[in-house]
Amino acid sequence: MASDGKRLKGLIAATFTPMTLNCEVNLSIIQQYVDYLVQKQKIKNIFVNGTTGEGTSLSVTERKKLAEEWVRHARGKMDNVIVHVGCLSLEETKDLAAHAASCGANAIAAVSPSFIKPSSPDALVLYLKEVASAAPSLPFYYYHIPCLTGITCE
Repeated sequence: MASDGKRLKGLIAATFTPMTLNCEVNLSIIQQYVDYLVQKQKIKNIFVNGTTGEGTSLSVTERKKLAEEWVRHARGKMDNVIVHVGCLSLEETKDLAAHAASCGANAIAAVSPSFIKPSSPDALVLYLKEVASAAPSLPFYYYHIPCLTGITCE
Protein backbone atom coordinates (compact mmCIF):
# COMPACT_ATOMS: atom_id res chain seq x y z
CA MET A 1 0.00 0.00 0.00
CA ALA A 2 1.21 3.46 -0.78
CA SER A 3 1.60 5.91 2.05
CA ASP A 4 3.52 8.95 0.93
CA GLY A 5 2.55 11.25 3.79
CA LYS A 6 0.34 13.34 1.50
CA ARG A 7 -3.34 14.11 1.77
CA LEU A 8 -5.77 11.34 1.04
CA LYS A 9 -7.03 11.35 -2.54
CA GLY A 10 -10.31 9.95 -3.74
CA LEU A 11 -13.17 8.34 -1.94
CA ILE A 12 -12.79 6.44 1.30
CA ALA A 13 -15.15 3.49 1.56
CA ALA A 14 -16.45 2.75 5.03
CA THR A 15 -16.48 -1.03 5.02
CA PHE A 16 -19.11 -3.24 6.59
CA THR A 17 -18.03 -6.27 8.61
CA PRO A 18 -18.96 -9.50 6.85
CA MET A 19 -20.66 -11.93 9.21
CA THR A 20 -21.69 -15.57 9.02
CA LEU A 21 -25.25 -16.72 9.63
CA ASN A 22 -24.08 -17.53 13.18
CA CYS A 23 -23.09 -13.87 13.71
CA GLU A 24 -19.37 -14.57 13.63
CA VAL A 25 -16.92 -12.38 11.73
CA ASN A 26 -16.43 -13.85 8.25
CA LEU A 27 -12.79 -13.20 7.38
CA SER A 28 -12.91 -15.45 4.33
CA ILE A 29 -14.89 -12.92 2.27
CA ILE A 30 -12.55 -9.95 2.77
CA GLN A 31 -10.34 -10.72 -0.24
CA GLN A 32 -13.42 -10.80 -2.47
CA TYR A 33 -14.67 -7.57 -0.86
CA VAL A 34 -11.34 -5.82 -1.53
CA ASP A 35 -11.35 -6.99 -5.14
CA TYR A 36 -14.91 -5.74 -5.59
CA LEU A 37 -14.08 -2.32 -4.16
CA VAL A 38 -10.97 -1.96 -6.31
CA GLN A 39 -12.19 -3.46 -9.58
CA LYS A 40 -15.87 -2.54 -9.66
CA GLN A 41 -16.03 0.58 -7.50
CA LYS A 42 -12.53 1.98 -8.25
CA ILE A 43 -11.97 2.55 -4.52
CA LYS A 44 -8.38 3.00 -3.31
CA ASN A 45 -8.96 3.90 0.36
CA ILE A 46 -10.94 2.13 3.06
CA PHE A 47 -12.05 2.84 6.61
CA VAL A 48 -12.20 -0.36 8.64
CA ASN A 49 -13.97 -1.06 11.97
CA GLY A 50 -15.92 2.18 11.98
CA THR A 51 -19.60 2.63 12.70
CA THR A 52 -20.63 1.26 9.29
CA GLY A 53 -18.73 -1.92 10.16
CA GLU A 54 -20.12 -1.92 13.70
CA GLY A 55 -16.55 -1.89 15.00
CA THR A 56 -17.43 -0.84 18.51
CA SER A 57 -19.80 -3.83 18.77
CA LEU A 58 -16.95 -6.25 18.11
CA SER A 59 -14.37 -7.63 20.52
CA VAL A 60 -10.80 -6.36 20.47
CA THR A 61 -9.70 -9.74 19.12
CA GLU A 62 -12.24 -9.57 16.28
CA ARG A 63 -11.19 -6.03 15.43
CA LYS A 64 -7.53 -7.02 15.33
CA LYS A 65 -8.24 -9.96 13.02
CA LEU A 66 -10.29 -7.72 10.73
CA ALA A 67 -7.53 -5.10 10.57
CA GLU A 68 -4.96 -7.77 9.74
CA GLU A 69 -7.10 -9.25 6.96
CA TRP A 70 -8.01 -5.91 5.39
CA VAL A 71 -4.37 -4.81 5.40
CA ARG A 72 -3.17 -8.14 4.02
CA HIS A 73 -5.65 -8.23 1.15
CA ALA A 74 -5.42 -4.51 0.33
CA ARG A 75 -1.62 -4.56 0.07
CA GLY A 76 -0.64 -3.67 -3.50
CA LYS A 77 -4.26 -2.99 -4.48
CA MET A 78 -5.26 0.01 -2.38
CA ASP A 79 -3.55 3.20 -1.30
CA ASN A 80 -4.76 3.43 2.28
CA VAL A 81 -6.30 1.27 4.97
CA ILE A 82 -7.45 3.47 7.84
CA VAL A 83 -8.33 1.48 10.95
CA HIS A 84 -10.78 2.86 13.48
CA VAL A 85 -9.44 2.03 16.95
CA GLY A 86 -11.85 3.86 19.25
CA CYS A 87 -13.30 1.99 22.25
CA LEU A 88 -14.84 2.96 25.56
CA SER A 89 -11.57 1.89 27.22
CA LEU A 90 -8.50 4.07 26.59
CA GLU A 91 -6.21 1.07 27.12
CA GLU A 92 -8.06 -1.02 24.54
CA THR A 93 -8.02 1.93 22.15
CA LYS A 94 -4.26 2.29 22.55
CA ASP A 95 -3.82 -1.46 22.13
CA LEU A 96 -5.76 -1.38 18.87
CA ALA A 97 -3.76 1.65 17.69
CA ALA A 98 -0.45 -0.09 18.33
CA HIS A 99 -1.76 -3.22 16.63
CA ALA A 100 -2.86 -1.24 13.56
CA ALA A 101 0.66 0.15 13.25
CA SER A 102 2.26 -3.27 13.68
CA CYS A 103 0.05 -4.97 11.08
CA GLY A 104 0.72 -2.35 8.41
CA ALA A 105 -2.26 0.01 8.43
CA ASN A 106 -1.66 3.38 6.80
CA ALA A 107 -3.49 5.44 9.41
CA ILE A 108 -5.70 5.21 12.47
CA ALA A 109 -8.85 7.01 13.49
CA ALA A 110 -10.74 7.19 16.76
CA VAL A 111 -14.03 8.47 17.98
CA SER A 112 -14.11 10.01 21.43
CA PRO A 113 -15.48 7.95 24.31
CA SER A 114 -19.24 8.33 24.40
CA PHE A 115 -20.16 7.08 27.85
CA ILE A 116 -17.90 9.23 30.01
CA LYS A 117 -17.64 12.16 27.65
CA PRO A 118 -14.83 14.71 27.49
CA SER A 119 -15.61 17.70 29.66
CA SER A 120 -14.21 20.24 27.19
CA PRO A 121 -12.50 20.52 23.82
CA ASP A 122 -9.16 20.62 25.68
CA ALA A 123 -9.96 17.34 27.45
CA LEU A 124 -10.87 15.81 24.10
CA VAL A 125 -7.55 16.93 22.61
CA LEU A 126 -5.64 15.37 25.53
CA TYR A 127 -7.49 12.10 25.04
CA LEU A 128 -6.82 12.09 21.30
CA LYS A 129 -3.12 12.83 21.84
CA GLU A 130 -2.92 9.82 24.13
CA VAL A 131 -4.51 7.61 21.47
CA ALA A 132 -2.29 8.93 18.68
CA SER A 133 0.83 8.39 20.80
CA ALA A 134 0.19 4.63 20.74
CA ALA A 135 0.93 4.61 16.99
CA PRO A 136 3.30 7.55 16.51
CA SER A 137 4.37 6.49 13.01
CA LEU A 138 0.83 6.66 11.62
CA PRO A 139 -1.35 9.60 10.64
CA PHE A 140 -4.25 10.03 13.06
CA TYR A 141 -7.77 11.13 12.18
CA TYR A 142 -10.38 12.22 14.68
CA TYR A 143 -13.74 10.62 13.91
CA HIS A 144 -16.02 13.48 14.93
CA ILE A 145 -19.54 12.53 16.01
CA PRO A 146 -20.76 15.53 18.07
CA CYS A 147 -23.95 13.84 19.26
CA LEU A 148 -21.79 11.24 21.02
CA THR A 149 -19.30 13.61 22.62
CA GLY A 150 -21.42 16.66 23.23
CA ILE A 151 -18.51 18.74 21.89
CA THR A 152 -18.59 20.69 18.66
CA CYS A 153 -15.52 21.76 16.72
CA GLU A 154 -15.77 25.32 15.49
